[in-house]
Amino acid sequence: MKQAETRFQPKLLVVHKRGKDCVLAKLVVARPLGEIVLAMPYRNRRRVDHVSLPPRVLQHARREGATWWIVRLDCEGLCYGLPLAQVEDVGWLATSEDEPEWFVPLTRFQSIPWQEWFYVSAEDYIDLKDTRQTYGRQLPLIGVAL
Repeated sequence: MKQAETRFQPKLLVVHKRGKDCVLAKLVVARPLGEIVLAMPYRNRRRVDHVSLPPRVLQHARREGATWWIVRLDCEGLCYGLPLAQVEDVGWLATSEDEPEWFVPLTRFQSIPWQEWFYVSAEDYIDLKDTRQTYGRQLPLIGVAL
């Protein structure tokens, strides 16, 4: 077991979308990778062509030490990974529900071995709903107006 797995406390990342709070992703230690990742499992949902996340989620994941964005298509048994350092190079920033969001085609992720992670309790979450207070000054720098 790598050190990241023994010291890191997994968390759910909660944002406000489509009029309600929702779990957008998880910060977990992926196995067998053994690194902290931004995990997006897709269960019981149609196949996706691209995935997205707000800049505040990407920034928070990096601050927590995450190195990969893992998309797991559970019904298909497929797993894809993208180093977080590449998100801005392969994705595009657009507005979704009046908020900035990074969109990345799934074709820009690489197919990787299946990754597992421990269950994350609903009590272990990080509230990333308030964007204006934390990120309001940064958005104009990337060309997005609130």
